[in-house]
Amino acid sequence: MGELVNDADRNRHIKGKSVLLITNSKVSSLYMDQIAASLDRIVDAINLEVIILPEVERSKWKENVFKVVDKAAEAKMDRTTTFIGLGGGVINDICGFSTAVYEGGVNFIQIPTTLTAQVDVAVADETGIYHLLDKQTICSYYEPECVIVDTNTLKTLPDKQLISGIAEIIKFSLVRDGIFLRWLKDNKKHCS
Repeated sequence: MGELVNDADRNRHIKGKSVLLITNSKVSSLYMDQIAASLDRIVDAINLEVIILPEVERSKWKENVFKVVDKAAEAKMDRTTTFIGLGGGVINDICGFSTAVYEGGVNFIQIPTTLTAQVDVAVADETGIYHLLDKQTICSYYEPECVIVDTNTLKTLPDKQLISGIAEIIKFSLVRDGIFLRWLKDNKKHCS
């Protein structure tokens, strides 16, 4: 994984001196050292806190939002804090929703590591958590400061997750005007 942001963008996306990185155990083992080193290079005297959530779909429950908010509050993070979601769709949803509710809304960055998250969750401004009666009852519309996509993260994914992301891309092409679908057909040999 490359630089979080280049030198020219040194403080453009990260606000303040506090960062809360939200990830899961698998993604943490793959990218944590690189992200921490990148943050050290671009922000002087940064207060980096990390929360590692379980690597399962059922992580999108309120308990994990409370874990994120508790971690930020315990570290005395304020409105100038930047939350960073490093992971797939679940992590990006938890990060986005936690960001929207902490201190009335703080800055956040999405670093999606799955294809589905790269083409859907991280670039949509709707983030939410599960409720017993409906998956999207508790949600927020809150845009990230930026989305950083490193396609090298796709090399670590199992085929099932890649296929799921490709299906999401095809779904988008079907609801558009047909130009993107034609482009996909014309360029499929370059996409494998």
